[in-house]
Amino acid sequence: MKDSAYLKAEKKIQEALKSGAAELDLSQKFNAKDSEKLTELPESIGKLKQLTSLKLSNTKLTSLPDSLGQLTQLTQLDLSNTKLTTLPDSLGQLTQLTQLNLSQNPLTSLPECLARLKQLQILSLKNDHLITLPEFFRELEQLYQLDISSNQFVELPKLLLSLKKLKQLVLSNNRLSSIPEWLCDLTDLEELYLPQNRFVMLPEFISQFKNLVIFSCWGNQLKELPASLSQLTKLRTLRLSQNQLSDILPSLAQLEHLTELDLD
Repeated sequence: MKDSAYLKAEKKIQEALKSGAAELDLSQKFNAKDSEKLTELPESIGKLKQLTSLKLSNTKLTSLPDSLGQLTQLTQLDLSNTKLTTLPDSLGQLTQLTQLNLSQNPLTSLPECLARLKQLQILSLKNDHLITLPEFFRELEQLYQLDISSNQFVELPKLLLSLKKLKQLVLSNNRLSSIPEWLCDLTDLEELYLPQNRFVMLPEFISQFKNLVIFSCWGNQLKELPASLSQLTKLRTLRLSQNQLSDILPSLAQLEHLTELDLD
């Protein structure tokens, strides 16, 4: 006997099948009761071959049916805040995906099948218990937004260098204490988020991030700032609050595009 959440999802799937809808939202509200949350995704989801967007966030899904791989037109898939511990190999058949949200899941590793998602542009792996990234990440060359915040990274994997199109990199709330100089080779990087890590200093080579527009490093243990910070001439937003800074660089006044400076 299927529960009410399953039957409700099945009904929405059948309605989408009849209408030819391109988008389907089976996610739940944050404050929904557990009894209202989906624990099993109907196999019939695979019939919706016209879908371009599927949302399954805030559910109690622990697994996904293989039929999900039949949704080959999907460009957006939201699997955030579920109970998924593994992902099916059929996920690799979704080769048109440009946006994938896997944040807030009890994942400790990522399956090799994700290497086939070569059109991915936006990927969120926030709060997934990760300590590193798999080698196949080198193949996700179209990524321009990557969120690996709230994980357990002590150092950054050098394979990030393969992601030459990265414009936004979110590293908040990890265990990082230094920025590797090779990261400067990601010359398209415009937004770098480092809050709530373990930084006590920033390197002088930070000036090599020539295209940075947003730099956030609040909630660390910084005692001073490198003079080279004032060479980031494109900066519009600089967030350095909740550190241990005693003096602020007078040269920051030279940043003529700066519209937001947070030091409190």
